[in-house]
Amino acid sequence: MANELTNLLLQEKNVQEAGELWKKATGPVNLTGLTASVKAGFLCALQEETRAAAPLVVLTVNREAIRGLRRELAYFYPDLAMRELYPASLIHGQVDTRNEQVLAERAAALEMIYKKEPGIIFVTAEAAIQKLPQPESLVRENIKLAPNQEIEQAQVVEKLVKAGYERTEQVDTLGQLAVRGDILDVFPINGKDPVRIEWFDNTIDVVKRFDLDTQRSTGTLKQVSIMPLAVEAQVEDASLFQYMAPDQLVVIDEPAGFFEECKKSYGDNREFADQLLDQETMLRQAGETHCIMVSDLGHPYFAEAPRLHVQVRAMAPYNKNTDLLQKDLKGWLDKGLHPLIMMGTADKAAGLAESLKGNGLKMEYRNKPPLLPQEGGVVFTGSRTNGVYFFVLEQA
Repeated sequence: MANELTNLLLQEKNVQEAGELWKKATGPVNLTGLTASVKAGFLCALQEETRAAAPLVVLTVNREAIRGLRRELAYFYPDLAMRELYPASLIHGQVDTRNEQVLAERAAALEMIYKKEPGIIFVTAEAAIQKLPQPESLVRENIKLAPNQEIEQAQVVEKLVKAGYERTEQVDTLGQLAVRGDILDVFPINGKDPVRIEWFDNTIDVVKRFDLDTQRSTGTLKQVSIMPLAVEAQVEDASLFQYMAPDQLVVIDEPAGFFEECKKSYGDNREFADQLLDQETMLRQAGETHCIMVSDLGHPYFAEAPRLHVQVRAMAPYNKNTDLLQKDLKGWLDKGLHPLIMMGTADKAAGLAESLKGNGLKMEYRNKPPLLPQEGGVVFTGSRTNGVYFFVLEQA
């Protein structure tokens, strides 16, 4: 029902107005009035309304904020890849103590942005101020291998080892490689699965994915592009904003808190200033980016940017106060509105609908589209962080 709810939100006039505002602008756009309870749904609808290029990139204060947004967005995009651009270690040369999972997640996130792959990328203020390699070097430094390519296995192994990959007896995690005769197994840090490359003499014969547990092939590949764990003498002088294309939807969540955290993180790591962007630079580059500043009450940044106060009403949980719930429902139904109630399980949703119906309220349970009835309201199943929510939709 997530896509169905998104489709309903697309009919909301504020979503349409916000979309038009963003499409007409070239720099930042300010949206206020979006509280935590409605922010995720609104942003999903806005991504659809603007037809912005993937992925959706969300910059926010810290990981606690990411966890909240991630739970909310997962309801609307249950099958969409969600990644975090983790902050890297600021101390150079710590190859032995690297965390391959963190490096892999960073690599995948940057590649997703650069290649405009479907997904959602989350970035904390701490990570956003860290300098990055130039976007074009992200692909240029990759080791590309394909069937019928003439290259010695030993040469590929040497390249991978220089790129930071660990040679082991058997690959069992990201960033490892293993050699068995004419077969090379490697788990690219930018890949979902390990890859097996087989040679015939000095020519690559086949490239395929395989399962770590069964060691069996799961499909052939026309090419594999392996991102390095480390690149010697790689210059990192770019910012995250340089990875963003004008047609991508970049969201800065609660700018007041985000930019204040950028300033604090820079101050806490002043000894690594050459690897960081100061607040002034962050503000200047954000001002040159086609981004959306989303906040509840507003903020002092980019006052000259186009602004829209979003008129979305979010209802607080009723905490089992059924009398108050029924009173509000009756008022909305009498006005011809269509209340939508989300419950955590199908049993709870069906039970509540039956109870409300028994008390004379035109509410029904639905577990498949269409979500919006011709008259009355609907109780349906969904998972949100704060339990039961109400969206009162006014069609444009």
